[in-house]
Amino acid sequence: DALRTLESEIRGITNERDSLAQRVRTLSAAIESLHSSQGAKDAEIKTLETRLEEVRLVHSKNVEDLQGDIDRAVTERDALTCQVKELMISQSTNERRSQNMESSIEVERLKHANTMAELQSVFD
Repeated sequence: DALRTLESEIRGITNERDSLAQRVRTLSAAIESLHSSQGAKDAEIKTLETRLEEVRLVHSKNVEDLQGDIDRAVTERDALTCQVKELMISQSTNERRSQNMESSIEVERLKHANTMAELQSVFD
């Protein structure tokens, strides 16, 4: 009787041990699966971070290029503004010279007309 009880308890303990061993194997597989899944997620995150950095570098280069274009355009605009001012000053100076020459020509024409009138009166 005691032997049967002991055999029964041994079977119970053995079943419990086997059950626990199976649970350990199941949980170990689940942990391994989680580690594997986490590794895949970490790799995907690293890939996404790398892509994001590549895009950031491209956009950064584009911004630098655009800033360079803007700087060149501003410099060109400033140079053209200076040229326009110089041309306006030159045009104004030429207009004054032209007016002075026209005045001088008119004075000379009047002198010539006066001289011609005097000569005409001498011969009349």
